[in-house]
Amino acid sequence: MEFALPRHLLRGALLIAVREHVDEDLMISMVPRLVRGWCGLTAQRLAAAFALEPTVEGVGALLSLHPMMHPLIYPGFHVEGDRISFAPTVAKLDDDGAPWVGMPALPSVLQSIVQAGFPSARISEDLVITVGHEPVRNAPEVSIARISTGAAFRFSPRRPVRV
Repeated sequence: MEFALPRHLLRGALLIAVREHVDEDLMISMVPRLVRGWCGLTAQRLAAAFALEPTVEGVGALLSLHPMMHPLIYPGFHVEGDRISFAPTVAKLDDDGAPWVGMPALPSVLQSIVQAGFPSARISEDLVITVGHEPVRNAPEVSIARISTGAAFRFSPRRPVRV
């Protein structure tokens, strides 16, 4: 998870750069969309890589593995049973004006992340996980993120070096 903190820092740096070109309200409205795209794509890859099952436990495992929940001191993320919580943390002290933790759209962002990995899972407004719903399509931001060539990257076995 050593790339998790740089991911948070890159998001912050992007928003600082965007703030120079658009008004504050537009910049802040971009945060949920950015998080949905990046995190939804990551959720799909994690669910597949770890063969996670579409159960409450599988959703909890997916979120526990997700880089946006790490390092734990940043978002203060915790899942117990079917309940998700965020404790007061470093993220709430961010002064970039748009921390993703604590934003009003947090339940809908978590919902789209979870649904990217498990289309039949849901996260309620009070952050309770349920499964077994009618499957839904991914958020449009996930489809846009998938356009990147990095989205399909896979490590391959090393070939022996010949001398």
